[in-house]
Amino acid sequence: MNDIIYWVWLAQKNGAGHADAVKMLKHFPGGAQEIYEAPYERIAAIKECSEGFIKRLTNHDLSQAERVLEFCFMNGIRVVPCASPNYPKRLQSLHNKPIVLYVRGMIEDLNERFCVSIVGTRKMSNYGKHITFTLARQLIAYGALIISGAAYGIDSAANSTAVFLEEPTVAVLGSGVNVPYPPQNKNLLDYIGTHGMVVSEFEPNTPPYGRNFPIRNRIISGLADAVIVVEGDAKSGALITARHAADQGRVVYAVPGNIGAPNSVGPLRMIRDGARLVTCAEDIIEDFADRFDLKKLDRITKNDKYLRYEYNYSIPQHSENVPISTAQQDKMGGLNVPAVKQKSENATLPDVPAPEDYRGLSGIPDDGEYDVIPASLAERFAGAKKKNESRRRVQSKETSQSTVPSEREWILEKLSDTQKKVLAAFPGDEAVTSDKLLVNGLEIGDVLASLTVLELYSAIEALPGGFYRRKI
Repeated sequence: MNDIIYWVWLAQKNGAGHADAVKMLKHFPGGAQEIYEAPYERIAAIKECSEGFIKRLTNHDLSQAERVLEFCFMNGIRVVPCASPNYPKRLQSLHNKPIVLYVRGMIEDLNERFCVSIVGTRKMSNYGKHITFTLARQLIAYGALIISGAAYGIDSAANSTAVFLEEPTVAVLGSGVNVPYPPQNKNLLDYIGTHGMVVSEFEPNTPPYGRNFPIRNRIISGLADAVIVVEGDAKSGALITARHAADQGRVVYAVPGNIGAPNSVGPLRMIRDGARLVTCAEDIIEDFADRFDLKKLDRITKNDKYLRYEYNYSIPQHSENVPISTAQQDKMGGLNVPAVKQKSENATLPDVPAPEDYRGLSGIPDDGEYDVIPASLAERFAGAKKKNESRRRVQSKETSQSTVPSEREWILEKLSDTQKKVLAAFPGDEAVTSDKLLVNGLEIGDVLASLTVLELYSAIEALPGGFYRRKI
C-alpha cells in the first residue's frame, strides 16, 4: 500500500482504543490519504467526531509517522492498516477497531481458523494452570488457534501450551511488539513472533503502561470466535475481556471453581450472569461444529508431547476437595447433632482462612497496578520473596515421585541443553524458587521458559508459593 504512511498518521491522531477515526472513515471512502488531503471545512463538518480529534487532524506533519515506518522496516515489523487485505476480518466489525496493527510474524489462514481466546488472572493457582494446559491442549487437538496476552499466569500458560506442542499461537500485547511484557517472556514472544503472531496496536517501543492493557483486551476477544475465562477475582482484567467479547457477539465461557476461592469469584459471577460453563474442550467444540470442520488431528493427538501430558496429568487434588468417606465423617463427628448451647450475647464468628492453594502468587500486579515496568524484578518481588523463604522452611519434605529409568531417559532425550541445565540445577528433592536456578550463565527468561516445559514433561512439580521440586 503506497498510502501506508497516512494510515500511521491517522492512527497517531486517533489514539489507541478510540472510535473517532472509524467514524471519520465512513465519510471518506478514499481512506487515510483522503482525510489527510481534505480541507478543514469538510473534516469539521463530521459532527460524530470529537473536537480534539478534528483539531489534531489539522497537523499534517508526517515526520513521526516516517520514523515509525523506518523503525518497523529496519526491525522486521509488519504494519497492517485496517484497509489491508492482511488485516484480520474479525476485527473489521469492531466500532473502535485498531486503525493500524503492528505485527511480528503472520498466520496466513487466521481468518479461516477456529480461534479461541483463553484469559485469566496473573495470580493463577495450580488448579487454574492445569485447566489452562488441558483446555488449550484439547482445543489445539481439534485444530483451534489459541489467542492470549502472554502476561503472567493464565495468559502465559495458554500461549506456552501451543508453543510446547509446536503449533502457532497469537499473543496480543499492551506494549510495542518489540517490548516484551513481562520481560521474562522475551523468549516465548520471540518464538511466537517466528512461529505464530505477536500483535499490538501500540507503536514499537511503547512501554507497557497499565492503561494499555484494558484497551488491548478488546483485540484479544475481537480476534476470537470464543473466549474462555479460567480464573479471576472480581476486578480481574480477564472480566474486561469477557465484557468486550459479549459486546462483540463472541461466545463467552467460564471455568467453575471452588465457591469462596478468590480466583473463582469472577468466573462464577459470569456463569450466574449467563456465560456458558466449560469443563472440557467438547463443551465448546459442539457449539461450533456447524461452522468449522473440527475433527481431531492425528499430528497432535499422536504427538509424543501430547500423549506425555495426557498420561501424566490429572486435576490436582487438594485436601479441601478430596471426598470424605462416611467412616471418616463418623470419626470427625460430622454426622453427630451438636448439643444446643446457651446463647452468648458477645459471641462472634471466628475468621476462617481461605484454602492455601487458592491464595495465588503474591507480588504480581494486576493490569493497571503499575504505570511502567519496575526497574528491577527483584524490587517488585522483594516482599513476596521473604514470605516464600519463610514458607519454604516449614514445608514438609515429601518423597519425590519415582520415575522408572527408561521413562527418565525418554524425558532427558526430549530436553534441550538449556532445559537440561535448569533440571541439573535443582538441589536434590529440595523445593526451590526460580531465582535459585540461575546457574551456568542462565537468564531468568530461560529458566522460566524451561520450567514450563519441564513441568509439562512431569520432570518437576510446581508447589504453592512459587516453588518447584524435581521429580526425576
